Amino acid sequence: MTTTDAAANEDERRTTAGKKVRWALACAVAVFLGLSFWQLRQSLEANQGHFVYPLDDAYIHMAISKHWVCDGVFGITKYEFTPSTSSPLYIGLLTLVFRCCGVQELALLVINLLCALGLLAVCAALLRRQLASEPVIAAGLLGVIFLMPLIPALFSGMEHILHTALVLALSYVAGGLLAAPAGPADRRRVALLWLLGLLATATRFETLFVAAVVGGGLLLRRRWGVALGLVACAVLPVLLMGCYSVQHGGYWLPNSLMTKGEFPKFDSTLNIFLALGGRSLAKLVWLDGHLLGLALLVAVLLLTRWYKTKTLAAADWFALLFLPVLLLHCQFAQTGWFYRYEAYLVVFGLLAALLLAGGLWSTLARPRRYLLLGLSVLCVAPACMRAGLAFRQTVPAMQNVYHQHFQMMLFLKTFYDRETVVINDVGAITFFTDVRCVDTGGLINTEIVRLMHEGAWTPDRLRELVTERKARIAIVYPELLPGPMPDWIPLATWRISNNAICAHDTLYVCALNPAEVPYLQQALRLFAIGRRVPVQETLAAVPPPAQPLPAR
Repeated sequence: MTTTDAAANEDERRTTAGKKVRWALACAVAVFLGLSFWQLRQSLEANQGHFVYPLDDAYIHMAISKHWVCDGVFGITKYEFTPSTSSPLYIGLLTLVFRCCGVQELALLVINLLCALGLLAVCAALLRRQLASEPVIAAGLLGVIFLMPLIPALFSGMEHILHTALVLALSYVAGGLLAAPAGPADRRRVALLWLLGLLATATRFETLFVAAVVGGGLLLRRRWGVALGLVACAVLPVLLMGCYSVQHGGYWLPNSLMTKGEFPKFDSTLNIFLALGGRSLAKLVWLDGHLLGLALLVAVLLLTRWYKTKTLAAADWFALLFLPVLLLHCQFAQTGWFYRYEAYLVVFGLLAALLLAGGLWSTLARPRRYLLLGLSVLCVAPACMRAGLAFRQTVPAMQNVYHQHFQMMLFLKTFYDRETVVINDVGAITFFTDVRCVDTGGLINTEIVRLMHEGAWTPDRLRELVTERKARIAIVYPELLPGPMPDWIPLATWRISNNAICAHDTLYVCALNPAEVPYLQQALRLFAIGRRVPVQETLAAVPPPAQPLPAR
């Protein structure tokens, strides 16, 4: 065969492979769009035609971008700076959309839809590197859709889909560099690695776990310059955001991480054990069986590959990176809360297992193939159960937010806009209204975060802060207050049924002083008459409807 014939055959093979990738990708995209449209239609029917994100955090993103564009303030409210995001790139992207197209409530849905299509394309490209069977590639993409799970992530409005795509690309490029023989590294690949490290960390700060693991691998391979460059690029967004925060009176880390992060403690034997890796193991064994199953499957496949080849190819390094990243995330970050925090790990582990299995399949005898299939089914079963629960909860979660957060926003917008209120969940309220907030969770008020870390966040301090800021009412979960409810005057409770996502099913509406009682009572009565949502409520000592609202 001549060189020309060989080149022609190679071109034909690439063309055929490209068609196969497009076929598998088209199948996955069709399933994804069809199921997304079906759940969107269900949600609109359940929420009286309103599209509502199932996470209040999405409205926090939109509130920050809205106030940055409209008021020049990087904050959840327009009244003060708020260092409450570990996703500056996502906030910047949303802000750019708001600046070009105006403040649009559906902007996050459109951004996430485009990111989801991009993620499927990235996954298809990675799977094509190792798998030759088109049905297997299509099945792998469907696994990404259902096991991530991609559709709940789409409707969440959060940055996890974009983050997952960037982490996969970063890890695969890193795998190629780690598998390459010693010598000068490909400059283009190194530049791409650094760029992906920068973008992925700017999308979510959890990428620091990936950068640390990849950097350690590069150091072991004696690629010192590449490792240091990656770590510098990954740390840069955190440092820039931290400097900006400190200049405006915040912490080096965002308030969201200061209040939700898993910080080690060494004040007891148990806490020492947890700080030295016990927390990660405990989560995997008792809370996150879906991650444990993927980790065991990847570990078994890696050992089998090593036993057969005694070498580590790019796909092997990609899978090897998954295991320490998983342990670091479980040790220092959260999992759960609408299946989102560990979503990138599920896709990472799934693709790692598929790439390893693709390289092993042709080398195994038939009995061992059956054994591999049985092991895969057993290890992936917890993730499948999690996926089923996620799809069943998506529409109810959107309905929960509509019945609770959205209705409370309407109440405040109608009767207390621009007033100071005490609240627990701040997203929808701050995006749709201009209320001033005392946020007992600390996302808005850095002063409260400081009190939490000093151990001084008490009911007495809450009472003092409420008095200082001249708050008029509170709409809160009593369980999230720093102790027993202060001497407020509860006038109503607002309870949702079938709670799937809200922190608690019952909110309390309280007047903070006796002078506020008449106005709040009548406002509650008028709002209860006008609303049309099936929410159980209790109004305490509410007088018959009067014509005008009492003066405040």
